[in-house]
Amino acid sequence: IPVLQKFEGKFYSSTRSQGGGPRRIGSGLRRITLDWDKPWIPVTKLGRLVKDGRVATIEEIYHRSIPVLEYQIVDLLVPNLKEQVLKILPVQKEVRSGLRTRFRAFVAIGDRNGHVGLGMQCAKRVSTAIRRAIYRAKTAVVPVRRAYWHIFLTSKDCE
Repeated sequence: IPVLQKFEGKFYSSTRSQGGGPRRIGSGLRRITLDWDKPWIPVTKLGRLVKDGRVATIEEIYHRSIPVLEYQIVDLLVPNLKEQVLKILPVQKEVRSGLRTRFRAFVAIGDRNGHVGLGMQCAKRVSTAIRRAIYRAKTAVVPVRRAYWHIFLTSKDCE
């Protein structure tokens, strides 16, 4: 029975793998937290700047065309987002034992003030698909230019 050792926050087995290095148990540790109750530890440089308060608005991110890779950035900068599940589709894949059914969720998110995002995710459970689609929609929030509701197209039409 291999003995587990804790080494710098990661669990390793004391037995060596084929490559000679320590074998990591599990699928690896993810630094991006996916739960609401856990504190947010920023992974990207933009996340650290937002958490420190150096980036105050989401428009600063838009002007510099920086990709948002963490949904917590949008949670801090645009706090009054509302999400709506647009559609949930069952999708099937044929495997040897029959059909494997998964669920695809489409979610729209926005603050009714010029910021909109759309997310789509597929998962085995509906709740997981919806939650991950919300995360994707938050990272895909874009500004929407408000329309100019005037009937004249050019100055020549005004004459």
